[in-house]
Amino acid sequence: FIPEDPYGTITSPGNATVLVTAAAYNQNNNNILNYSGMAFNTNYAGVIDVAAGGVNALTVAPNNKTAIVNGTSVAAAIVSGACSMLFEWGDVQGNNPNMYAQTIKAYLARGVTQRPGDVYPNPQWGYGILNIFVMFQNIT
Repeated sequence: FIPEDPYGTITSPGNATVLVTAAAYNQNNNNILNYSGMAFNTNYAGVIDVAAGGVNALTVAPNNKTAIVNGTSVAAAIVSGACSMLFEWGDVQGNNPNMYAQTIKAYLARGVTQRPGDVYPNPQWGYGILNIFVMFQNIT
């Protein structure tokens, strides 16, 4: 077993350099969720790309119901949606027909809000909190 350490909790496949990795935070109090993975403290650039909200998301549920869900999967879905919007903008609309993973990661990193007092990138928040509006402002 490895020694207890909160850093380095992102494992395969999330630690691959060509993947987009999202952290989850509580958008009500601006704190990272305690079960959201963290990069190694000494080599974290690029492991977590951005953080997205992961608390109290309204979603569909079985039997024509809705449900409120929490977790890293909520943040992953939000970041996946942002990536889809980037592909739509780039490939379908012809603004950047040669988009690939590193391009997406760069656009995501440009579209963040950073908490005052934090140093970025960092092992919990990556480049900051995803802000889709800012992302498109900074690439167009």
